[in-house]
Amino acid sequence: MKFCQISAGGSLAGAVKLNRKLTDIAINWAGGLHHAKKSEASGFCYINDIVLAILELLKYHQRVLYVD
Repeated sequence: MKFCQISAGGSLAGAVKLNRKLTDIAINWAGGLHHAKKSEASGFCYINDIVLAILELLKYHQRVLYVD
């Protein structure tokens, strides 16, 4: 559980800082666990931090480009 909080928290914090224009670039080296599905884990991915960050970015931006 702690790892999920750190991973998702880092991605979400980066998105918040981007939205508030506190930074131009945000990288979460512990994130990127994008294989998790809405209601189940997949592989080693227990939470989809990328989706959480994108949802945060969409609060302030009409479109978000995600490159995997």
